Amino acid sequence: MTGLLVFSTFILGYQVFMIYKNQKALHEGGGIVNSFTQHSSMVRVTAVLVLLSISFTIWTYNAFGNVALVNIPVIGYLLIMMYNHSRKVTVAAKGLFFNGRFIEWSHISQVDIIDNSSIRLSLKGDKYKIYVIDKVDSIGQLQKAIRYQMKK
Repeated sequence: MTGLLVFSTFILGYQVFMIYKNQKALHEGGGIVNSFTQHSSMVRVTAVLVLLSISFTIWTYNAFGNVALVNIPVIGYLLIMMYNHSRKVTVAAKGLFFNGRFIEWSHISQVDIIDNSSIRLSLKGDKYKIYVIDKVDSIGQLQKAIRYQMKK
């Protein structure tokens, strides 16, 4: 049980480090050009998982005692994921920030609109690595802003 606690704490620490790293990259990425609201379904899914995890933790704590403490880093990880997916899509001077990631313009090779509210980003150097930004308000303006910043 201790190994699982150490592992889940390590994963939680890594996520906190990635938030710090990407937030620092966003601040160093030049000024914010524009921001777009994203209504990701991951927020709802993660909120349900957080509620289930909290109820499971309370149940196991009442039944088994301290064994339930293993779930606390998992709940923290889920809260971080919910935070990352609830943030706005931000177009900065040196890159794009979405879902807790910062990608520089030099790493993006192609931008496509998938449907009325989603964009697909293909990365240079790896044809299998793509990111999808879904349920974004004013998708046409986001695509124009991305293409304009990529041409600079």
